[in-house]
Amino acid sequence: MFVNRCLPLFLNCFIILYFKEYSYVAVPFLVLLWFYKYRDLTVILLIILSGLIISSTNIPYATIYEGKIVQLTTNSIVIEHKGVRTLVSNCKIRDYDSIIQVEGKGNEIQSAPSSFGFSFETWAKQQSLNSSIYATTCHKVKEGTTIRRNFQKIIEQHPQKEYLNKTFFNVSSDREDFVGVLNAIGFPFVGFLLILRKLLRFFMYEKSIRWIEGFLIFLNLLITGFSFVSLRILFSYLCRFIHGDSKFRTGCFGFLCLLSNINQCTSLSFIIPFGFRLLQVTTNHKKIVRFLFICVIQSFFFSKIHVGLVFFYFVIVLIQGLMTCYSILLLFFPFLGSSFYELLSSIVDLLHVFELTGNPKGFGLILYLLVPFCFKKHRMEASLVIYLLFIQFGFFHPLSELVFLQIGQGDSMLIREAFNQKNILIDTGSSKNYELLKSNLEARTIHKIDVIFITHYDEDHAGNLGSLMNDFEVKEVIDTTDSFTTQKLKIESLNQRTFEEDNDNSLIHFIQMNQTHFLMMADASKQVEHNLLKDKQLLNIDILKIGHHGSKTSTSKALLTKSRPKLAIISSGLNNRYGHPHQETLELLNKFNVYTLNTAQDGDISIFFTRFLNFILTSRGKIGIISRW
Repeated sequence: MFVNRCLPLFLNCFIILYFKEYSYVAVPFLVLLWFYKYRDLTVILLIILSGLIISSTNIPYATIYEGKIVQLTTNSIVIEHKGVRTLVSNCKIRDYDSIIQVEGKGNEIQSAPSSFGFSFETWAKQQSLNSSIYATTCHKVKEGTTIRRNFQKIIEQHPQKEYLNKTFFNVSSDREDFVGVLNAIGFPFVGFLLILRKLLRFFMYEKSIRWIEGFLIFLNLLITGFSFVSLRILFSYLCRFIHGDSKFRTGCFGFLCLLSNINQCTSLSFIIPFGFRLLQVTTNHKKIVRFLFICVIQSFFFSKIHVGLVFFYFVIVLIQGLMTCYSILLLFFPFLGSSFYELLSSIVDLLHVFELTGNPKGFGLILYLLVPFCFKKHRMEASLVIYLLFIQFGFFHPLSELVFLQIGQGDSMLIREAFNQKNILIDTGSSKNYELLKSNLEARTIHKIDVIFITHYDEDHAGNLGSLMNDFEVKEVIDTTDSFTTQKLKIESLNQRTFEEDNDNSLIHFIQMNQTHFLMMADASKQVEHNLLKDKQLLNIDILKIGHHGSKTSTSKALLTKSRPKLAIISSGLNNRYGHPHQETLELLNKFNVYTLNTAQDGDISIFFTRFLNFILTSRGKIGIISRW
């Protein structure tokens, strides 16, 4: 029996790994066979495993300059032609299903990885996007004639089009929190169906209600252009009619969703609804586990937990359903105005009053996973309470660390002592990347910053200082040659001269932490390095932060010869206009056999400190050990 059940799994993995081009056919076929023979919960794990492996394959790069508008985002559109999808920005034509021609430069969609920030590249992959274009000109070739386009025309002429666009097309929604995600993944329509079902039960039979639901779901498919979200709602509806137990129907639901778009297996549009269905059939503590699931989703993807949304989640869905009901009324009776819609929206906002910030992606997660085994009774209740405590007090991040943050073209380094006993920033990066910096701090449950060192006041080094002082408790800002010392940390300024250039006057710091030595060169040039070597004896530097983002005007042979670093760190933006890091600098580091990491390719570069060893972990998954002897 065991061999019979494992054989399809091994066959499935073999086809995925060695014949990736056939996996889109092989996986659904094998899963369907599994369904037919066994109908057990194991197939759900197989679906998720298959989806993750397939979606990890790269989408071939291709750019189209003519295609049909299939999707609108807040600031751009998506066009499609023969299965190839391209993201177009700076185009004023936003007419669904119309064919347009675009002129502009096409680029492969790339973004620097981040441990906690939003990944544009991941989002693009989920949307099956191949490339992007910044349009210089665009014009319409053919007007769309679909039901969706005609419905869009009606909304465009409506006096309350802003609210109707949010409801029916989820356009112009500025929310990036959990409620915004619920809007995007179709929960307003689901809430509408729930309210409608409750009302119709008073005077209609179940069979008639199902016919009405089916009609509305089909209408929703036409309005949304058969989007993944609308298809997922259809699959949920169809699975009610499948003969079998709830586990089998859950498996069918997951199978159909991933068959329609397997790249969505890592998106919240799939994870949240599938997760709820999975919990329904796998646990006896449905309510508590549902609360825990919502906490995990919020903290993992947004580094925040809105406690009100945890305990009033179903109320939120019903309110969103009421907003959909009112939008339908508003469509036919514009004189009703938007007051009631805004009232419902403000009720949702009230639930954001109390929030916890933190992300479970840390080494404390290992300790947390042992929690259920410490209790004989009320394990789920204890797991929920302890999870909230771990988030609130930062127990998911128990180790001291120094992080070279990926914040685009700029500099920012975070130094944390264990459990956030001390939090120090060296530079703050550019203001246009503040959300990246803020998300990194919030993910680590940082509310208080003891010291912010500003090496110099260039925008890419000090652009976020004001925002940080508004959003966090900042105790001290140091922009002079002052030093900072604790029992576990020493930060010393090495500047002893002044120069004409502002970059050359940027503060150079020597940091000692857990028997590891760091030299932070800020934007200093080779001339400053030459004088520094005269004034100071720099021996056995473990990690060298390369000056001026890897520019050829910094990092001399003399500096590398004297400091003998084991590792070099470059902080630069992906595809930046300055060409940093310059090839000359990379070749010099390679000549001296210095292993180099760059935030543009490797993302956040974290050095963790423990009693026995220090080790490096990057957002790309690179890992290494730094010798302390």
